[in-house]
Amino acid sequence: MSSTITTKRSAGALRGDDGVIYYALFERTYESNVFPHDPSWGCIGFGSGEDMVRRVFDIGSYVCGGMLQGRSGRLTPHGYIGSWLAELANPHELGQGMTMRLSIAEGERAGRDEIHPDVFAECRPALLEAGLDHVVAGLEQGGYAFTLEHDAAALAVIARYIPAWRLFSYHGDWTAKAQGLGWSPAKAKHPPQYTLPGVYRYFDDIIEKKDGHLVMGHSQWSVEARFVREYGDLEVRYPGHYRAALRALKQHLDSIPELPETAAVEIDPSKAERVFAQTAESIWAAMGRQRRLLRDLDRDSKRLLHLCGEAARFIVGDQACAA
Repeated sequence: MSSTITTKRSAGALRGDDGVIYYALFERTYESNVFPHDPSWGCIGFGSGEDMVRRVFDIGSYVCGGMLQGRSGRLTPHGYIGSWLAELANPHELGQGMTMRLSIAEGERAGRDEIHPDVFAECRPALLEAGLDHVVAGLEQGGYAFTLEHDAAALAVIARYIPAWRLFSYHGDWTAKAQGLGWSPAKAKHPPQYTLPGVYRYFDDIIEKKDGHLVMGHSQWSVEARFVREYGDLEVRYPGHYRAALRALKQHLDSIPELPETAAVEIDPSKAERVFAQTAESIWAAMGRQRRLLRDLDRDSKRLLHLCGEAARFIVGDQACAA
């Protein structure tokens, strides 16, 4: 399976005419299954500091499953995210006076300087909500010429809907440091409150509690990735505690006990994902359509149980004995 290999990161910053500091994230990468290995730079995000912190945690979630790695192999989410936050704290100047022109594509395909009509329909309400009616009007009337400082807010909105590399070429870390524009909030006095996911392990999958019930979750890397991605909001509100949180998450997931064989299992096929609905129905039929102890399930049912997702519910303890 191919992985994206990251070799370097860089952040650019400027203060827009609206007084907001905007950041562009640039990363140098190559694909592990594409030869020769020739790393290239690309912009992977543009927006306010808060939005770029969330973006960093979103990208960092791909470290969990190994889809994003370093040249020497696996990365840790907290290490990779930390490298990005260091860049945001010490950015380079982003091209002053940079201009670009965007228009709405007329055909089925959108070029580098075009926005697909369907994508424009999605981002149009966000532009209007941000008070950028003049940008919408310009795009609808044949095209709009953006100036980075003046239109940074509009570009930040558009960058949520189209890849940022189509908006920004790599400006390089050869430019001067953007003095006074770094993202470096003071560490929050108290860490945020959060719940570490997972109660039991079932082979490679994690059993989670949802709405008061124990249900089949997803693989460990998927559960870890979701937590990392969602923690971005907490890092914005409670800066500086992410390392401890992500380390605690890994330790927690690695030490989760196995689901006991004395746990009771019941299945509601109607809650299974469509592609696995028939599998859930077959397992439920093999169980006599009633609650059974895990140890009493046949070999095939045990092997396929993880495909049921939240359709599978577990009862552990005294109530399981009623099965």
